[in-house]
Amino acid sequence: VGIPEDDRLEMQHSVIRRKGLTMRVCRRMKHTYPRAIRLATSGLVDLHSMISHRVPLTETPTAFEMNTNYTDNVVKIIVDV
Repeated sequence: VGIPEDDRLEMQHSVIRRKGLTMRVCRRMKHTYPRAIRLATSGLVDLHSMISHRVPLTETPTAFEMNTNYTDNVVKIIVDV
């Protein structure tokens, strides 16, 4: 979790174009993880109510499809390993 010390990304633009890849990044939220962990471990936030589906590892592709298409009112999917 987090950003590595060597905060650089090297890539070949031709490969990205040829494969039609999409790159997505997210904004880093400083000091968010410690607060989230405290909330979760304190019991102040009911994380179990956020889990709408559980699937075995063999059904991971189905889980991604469900999540992408918001199938069956999906909120969070747990993949059991």
